[in-house]
Amino acid sequence: MYKVEYLILSDINKTQCKSVAALKSLLQADSDISIDRNKIIYKKTTAELTIKLGNYDDKAHIYFNLSLKCQSEDELQGFSSLLKSVRKSLALISKTTYVVWDDLSLYYAGQAYPLLFNIENLMRLLISKFMLTNLGLGWTKERVPTDVQQSVNSANNDSNYLNNVDFIQLKNFLFSENYPSHKDSLVKELKKAKDFSNLNINEIKSLLPESNWDRFFEPFVGCEADYLKKKWDKLYDLRCKVAHNKDFNKSNLEDVKTITSELKPILEKAISSLDEIAVSEEEKDTAFENVLSNYHHNLGRFMARYQRLETVLNIMVSSMFPKSKIANRMGITNHQVILLDNGVISESQYKIIKISKTLRNRLVHNEFEMDPHEVSHCQMEVEQVVNELEDIMKLNGLIK
Repeated sequence: MYKVEYLILSDINKTQCKSVAALKSLLQADSDISIDRNKIIYKKTTAELTIKLGNYDDKAHIYFNLSLKCQSEDELQGFSSLLKSVRKSLALISKTTYVVWDDLSLYYAGQAYPLLFNIENLMRLLISKFMLTNLGLGWTKERVPTDVQQSVNSANNDSNYLNNVDFIQLKNFLFSENYPSHKDSLVKELKKAKDFSNLNINEIKSLLPESNWDRFFEPFVGCEADYLKKKWDKLYDLRCKVAHNKDFNKSNLEDVKTITSELKPILEKAISSLDEIAVSEEEKDTAFENVLSNYHHNLGRFMARYQRLETVLNIMVSSMFPKSKIANRMGITNHQVILLDNGVISESQYKIIKISKTLRNRLVHNEFEMDPHEVSHCQMEVEQVVNELEDIMKLNGLIK
């Protein structure tokens, strides 16, 4: 079963939709939708529908809690179309529809995550292996663009430099020409020359900005630079949807499958060509292969629970403290502080949420050296906290 649940908050004086019957009528304004008791039918797709109406203590606001359930995986495409129609109708009631639960996004994002993880670490492997075998351990000082250096967490002491670099910065590592040391040297050469006859053209050319792609990688990677840039940018947008618990649909998954299937053989061929260079066995035993085989299932379960935790905290803060103008724009860190300060969550719950945030950041930024038991243990603790918070939400009438 696949459940999607929405929460819609509304000012009772600014809406004409004030009852369950009125909301059902609004949904059926789409001629493709019909409702029969607890069933909602969209063309050939049937789903279970539950609608709950509630009032806040101030009597000035109401909320609708909608739950839709699809029983079969075979009907998910039709279910997606149904949800799209429902969201359009809900937008007429309130500018913001809170997604309390979304099995559909989790279903598609769960399939996309290992594909994104794999392609990202193929790119890390290509860059790391080539630079180490050709330039040695000092390459991180000489051939790292400034924009990449500035993105690295200085507190992270991972021995593999590129494990500290964000997904999008891998592209900048290849294509950026922002090397201040080269530019400074060029300026000095030009300033000390009395006239052009004093300039050594070959020295000047060697100081001109040149990307790692132009200098090293182009002969090994079998595609055009613009092609790789555009594909990587698109993957970055999709990866952000997965990493930050955004709506992720079948079309997004198909895009991930298509792009990764196009890039994977290109990167693998480039990596294979590097085998002509003598490297140690330790370097050949790439970290990402072990990660994929050992942590894949734990990662998926933990990320799903963490995304649920983010959603629950967001709903709780937005619903319990609606006067907070920035509540909807806050991250999980501020949400947990507000709930702790107001006695909604306990110190132990706060601690688990904080630990899960740290673990989530390590996973998103591909920190490989991680005990699978640590991931599993944290996932179970987050599961317990989510259940406890949902009980609080039920007591406050936010969910059924």
